[in-house]
Amino acid sequence: MRTPTIPVFYVKAQELQQQAFVSLETGSFSDEPEFNNPSLHLVTATREQLEAFLGDQAYLLSHKIHLFEVFAGSTANTSKQVEVAGGNAIRIGLAWGQDLSTAVNRALLLELAKYVCPEHVVVAWQCTSVAGFSQLNYVRHEQSRPRIDSQRQLVGHWVNLFGDLYMIQHSANRFCHAENPSKSLAWLHPRIPTLPNLLIAEFDQCMYGLKSSTSTTQATQQDDVPCDELTNHVQIHEHEV
Repeated sequence: MRTPTIPVFYVKAQELQQQAFVSLETGSFSDEPEFNNPSLHLVTATREQLEAFLGDQAYLLSHKIHLFEVFAGSTANTSKQVEVAGGNAIRIGLAWGQDLSTAVNRALLLELAKYVCPEHVVVAWQCTSVAGFSQLNYVRHEQSRPRIDSQRQLVGHWVNLFGDLYMIQHSANRFCHAENPSKSLAWLHPRIPTLPNLLIAEFDQCMYGLKSSTSTTQATQQDDVPCDELTNHVQIHEHEV
C-alpha cells in the first residue's frame, strides 16, 4: 500500500522530544522537558480565566469530572452517555463557546485539564483537510491548496494539543483517547509515536451502527475502552470547522 506523503508543515520528530506547552501570555511554546515535568500538574491559569473559558459550564469546576469531550458538536453524544450514567462531562468546542484554533484557548484547555483532572479525555479533531479524499482535492484543485494548507497547519496544532492532553492524563494515571478516520494524514504526525504506551485500534464504523462503510482509528492507552462509546463521537466532524 502506498504511504501518504507527510505534509511539510508537520514538525520533525526530533523536535517533538520536548513538551509543547503554550504560554498564556504570548502564545509561544516552552522548551520544558516532556517527562517528569512539573507543568504537567502545576496549574498556572486562574479560576476566573477558566470560568470565562467555560462560560455556562463554569459550575462544573466544583464537581468531579468524568469526561472531557474535546471538539464536541452540538449533540455531544459521548457526554450524554456519561451523564445518563450519573457522571459529569465538560464539552469543549465551537458549539460550546471555545475556539481551539487559537493558541490561548488551547493553552486554557490544558490548564483546565490540570485543574479538574478528568478521568477521561476524548479528542476528535475536524478531519476535512486531512481525510483520505483531501489529497485528491489538493492535487486536482490548485486554487484550494492555500486553504487546505492552512487547515492542515491547524490540524498539526490539534494533534500536538492531543499529545499535551495525553501526557497530562498519562502522567496522572488517567486516560486520554483520540479518534480520526483511519486514512487521516493526522496519524502520520510525528508526535503520535512519541506518546508512551499509546495503543492504536482500527475498525469499521458500520460495526457500531453508523451508516458508513469507512474505517476509523482510535488511539488510547486504555486496553479495554468500549469502541461503541467513542464511535458516537465521530459525529462531531460534521460540526467543527
